[in-house]
Amino acid sequence: MRLLGVLALLALPTGLLGCGEIERVSLAITPDPEDYNAEVHPLLLQIGCSPEGACHDIGQGGLTIATGMGAADLEASYLSVKAQLDFEAPADSRLIQSVLVENTQTTHAPSDCISVDNCTHQKLVAWIGWTGEGDPRPQDIDCDPTPEGCFR
Repeated sequence: MRLLGVLALLALPTGLLGCGEIERVSLAITPDPEDYNAEVHPLLLQIGCSPEGACHDIGQGGLTIATGMGAADLEASYLSVKAQLDFEAPADSRLIQSVLVENTQTTHAPSDCISVDNCTHQKLVAWIGWTGEGDPRPQDIDCDPTPEGCFR
C-alpha cells in the first residue's frame, strides 16, 4: 500500500468496557506528505539540495532528494527527508541544522545555506511542526525563498 495520501487507521477495542464494539480512528500522517510534494520538495530543489545527478539526488549523507516529480520519487524523497526530522523540536531537525548559517558545528558543504530568520527556515519549520491544530502550514508563510539557498 502506498504511504502518500493514505491515512493510518488505528483500531481501538472498546469491548473492554463491555460493549464488544470496535471503533476506528483516522490519524493523519505527519508531517503532511501532500504539503511535502507541493511545497517542501520544490523548496529543497530550489535551494540547491539536489542538483541533477549530484549530492542528495544520489543519497549523499544518507539523505535522498530525488529530482524527479513522479509518485515513486516523491514518496522516496518524503521518507528520506522525514527520517531527518525532530518532531519535538522542528527547528533542531538534522535537515535544517545541517545547512543553518548559525550552526558552527555543521559538516555540510556548503555550510551556510539558510538562516533562522529567512523564508526557507520558516517554511521548513512550519511543515515539520504542523499538527493541524491552528499551526501554519508552509503555504501559509507569506515570503519568497527565491534568493536563498546553498548555491546562490
